[in-house]
Amino acid sequence: MRSLQAAAARQFSPAAAISRFPGGSREEAPVRGRVAQPADPRRDWFCAQIEANKTAMFRLARSILRGDADAEDAVSEAVLRAFVHLDGLRKQDSVKSWLMRITANEAYRILYRQRDTVPLEELDREPAAPRRELEEEMSLWDHVKALPDGLRAPVTLFYYEELPVSEIADILALTPGAVKTRLSRARALLRTRLEQEDES
Repeated sequence: MRSLQAAAARQFSPAAAISRFPGGSREEAPVRGRVAQPADPRRDWFCAQIEANKTAMFRLARSILRGDADAEDAVSEAVLRAFVHLDGLRKQDSVKSWLMRITANEAYRILYRQRDTVPLEELDREPAAPRRELEEEMSLWDHVKALPDGLRAPVTLFYYEELPVSEIADILALTPGAVKTRLSRARALLRTRLEQEDES
């Protein structure tokens, strides 16, 4: 899990992301002849919430997308969108699910854009044979990332973020029944794969 946290933190700062939005930055030090602007409690609170949830946001984005770079892009865009629409947050105690819903939307937006494109490096490439030593070193998170599309995000939110089914349904725009079905299918697949790994 340490590598996941490192990936989430890599080249990502809430303040830096917000500063990309016009009006989102503020001066940190006084400039001669000019008085430094006062601290913005609203912005500081928002940055603190992003710091507290950025690993969860990255994990969710990574469960939807296939690469770390795309997940980082999704989180950055989610931070910007959340900051722009901060007035839309009705209850501060629901900030995590609100951020996760925005992150999921941004990740799916990137995913839909990618569906019609094929990376040049994948053209004329023979599929690589799996290396046994790598398979043996796969962690549970690696198995989760290997689940089919549509199953990874519910598993991530339920087991890693410990969110209730109703909240997961709201974040992913699914019915609670659909979330339960996907969790059941994912559990069966994970159980099978882990048993096969033990036997090999």
